[in-house]
Amino acid sequence: MRVYSKMLYAMIRQYIEWENHRKTYTVRLHKIDDLSTEFVQGFIGGLADSDGGVVSSKRWYQFASVSNELINQLNNMLISLGIRTKTRAYVSKRENRQPLYYAQIPIEDAERFSVKLRGLGPSEFDLRLKDEV
Repeated sequence: MRVYSKMLYAMIRQYIEWENHRKTYTVRLHKIDDLSTEFVQGFIGGLADSDGGVVSSKRWYQFASVSNELINQLNNMLISLGIRTKTRAYVSKRENRQPLYYAQIPIEDAERFSVKLRGLGPSEFDLRLKDEV
């Protein structure tokens, strides 16, 4: 995606940084200790929309990224909200593949997860959980 708005780009760069032209692998937040709870909740909600989903076994809700640092930051943000989480990595056996990093939340924490991240609303995550019951 290309963005031609200098104002939007400046706002994104105010909160997010990356190295040179390797954004995909190096993207991370600036100074996560200085972020408001509302920002953290909104950011996690945005990641849930773009890079999150229920694992097929329906035991975990997970976020995925090739940026290990972003996943570690996400893990710390979830913990700061009192949400249990764990991280893991998947390394493909195929050549020239980057590792994929995950932050996972136990499915039984789903209610706390969606309440803490008010912005999620009636998401696909919530609908899948209702179908499971």
